[in-house]
Amino acid sequence: MAFDSAWIEHTFGKYHDFRELPGGGQKAVFRCLDANGAPTVLKLFHPGRADRERVLREVRAPDALGVDARVPRIIEAASVPSPTGDVIYIVEQQIAGKNLRECLAGGPLSGLQTMAMTRDILDVLVKAERIPVVHRDIKPENIIIDPEGQAWLLDFGIARFLDMGSLTATSSRFGLFTPGYAPVEQFNNVKSEIDTRADLFALGTTVFECITGMNPYTHGASSMDEILRRVENQQLDRLPASAAVPSLFVDLVEALTRTRANHRPPSARDALEWVNEALGEIGETD
Repeated sequence: MAFDSAWIEHTFGKYHDFRELPGGGQKAVFRCLDANGAPTVLKLFHPGRADRERVLREVRAPDALGVDARVPRIIEAASVPSPTGDVIYIVEQQIAGKNLRECLAGGPLSGLQTMAMTRDILDVLVKAERIPVVHRDIKPENIIIDPEGQAWLLDFGIARFLDMGSLTATSSRFGLFTPGYAPVEQFNNVKSEIDTRADLFALGTTVFECITGMNPYTHGASSMDEILRRVENQQLDRLPASAAVPSLFVDLVEALTRTRANHRPPSARDALEWVNEALGEIGETD
């Protein structure tokens, strides 16, 4: 179901120059400009498809992380009537730059670029684990590299707040996840094991992809079942160490991508200290 452009322009009259972006099954996403010409993102959730409580949590997460976190700032969120029912919407800051998937289209990143991205996302995850919230969807599409080279984490649409009731039925065979990035405990819906270490696994897989240019879980897989079997049974090959990718960082990637949660670093803080030490080895600091 598409939203009527005339309705959008009338309902959100303080914004202009709407351009649709890739969305998802439950929402349409538009780039637009505010009254001052600042780029913003408008998310419209289709009536009857969106889980209201989950959308509210998507709004709550960036606010809870604080203004210094590299996540888009929420400008407004509410619901409005439409010809097909009430529409929940979010307007948020648009981060300038390219998402990591677009960056990888040009080939693997350098070791320094990859380590800097890892540091930036771990900095967000350190703040997230204090709340505590698990993003649950770290992947190249949800990471933006801005013109200064800093990485931002987007889209808390399936985030799980560990101090709030779960919105996914415990009896469900699968939890919410992206195949090839989510760890075993997440796609198997083992709620007692889902914490920051699930995000660490997804980040480690993304880092591996940045260095090698491909995701080994999804590359050449013929089905989602094959991808999940690989994640469950296949420890990733160790990356080769080099002057550009020090062995300390290779150790970190190996630790982040371990199949079992209790074999990964215990917290984002530990992983951040690890990557900072690796950056220090090559003379780079924040």
